[in-house]
Amino acid sequence: MHQVDLALLAEAYDFRPMGDAARRRARDAMSTGTRQVRTAVDVGGGRGEHASVWAAAGVHAVLIDPSSAMLAKASPDLHTILAKAQSLPIADHAVDMAYFHLSIHYGDWKAALVEACRVLRSGGAGHVYTLGNRHHKQSFLNRWFPSVGEIDEQRFPDPVDIAAFLAALGHSVTVTQEDEEITTTPARFRVSVAAGYVSTLQLISAEERESGMRKFEKVYGKADTLGYILALDRISWTKRAAVAAGYDTHHEI
Repeated sequence: MHQVDLALLAEAYDFRPMGDAARRRARDAMSTGTRQVRTAVDVGGGRGEHASVWAAAGVHAVLIDPSSAMLAKASPDLHTILAKAQSLPIADHAVDMAYFHLSIHYGDWKAALVEACRVLRSGGAGHVYTLGNRHHKQSFLNRWFPSVGEIDEQRFPDPVDIAAFLAALGHSVTVTQEDEEITTTPARFRVSVAAGYVSTLQLISAEERESGMRKFEKVYGKADTLGYILALDRISWTKRAAVAAGYDTHHEI
């Protein structure tokens, strides 16, 4: 499978603005766990929209992403670090919250979660927002581009497996589901697809993209608006004191 070009994706995110529901998710994340969130890390946070919500609330928000193009578009209010999720340059027990929003599928997700647990303080909260099987087949993109669902099933770890892995590490885990209603216009959807506003669009053929847009035009060519559901799974965990000593210090902020 081809690799996603994160520099192209950084530009394409112009066509994927942060909505009210995503802002609410970022705000809600600060109110979970057993300790006040003073320092939070957005792992694979792209251009930092979620971390900016925390910074506005007075949190020391750390944005980590492997793409310099993503970080170049981040707010100056954020502490940005060019790094991968699997090797966070942060000290043990240094943050109150670790957060993955549609980013856990980039690279070795188990290694990324081990790193997130390492940097969390005892009582700190972790959150993974991701897409599972209930989303892949019914996704709006998959309706026009059938390869999208197949590719995403391979790219995204099963939320059940994520929860089981965190529980096996000794953490208290909860799993919830959230359906976000997206409303846009056919014109906006056309330019978004052309820009590749979702990374999986980089991984399908030009022929499938063209064929899919022809099918789209037959249904929405004369429509004013369109709506669809983004079916998210959230896996949250709280780091227990009993396992806090199980991670060795090897990085500093």
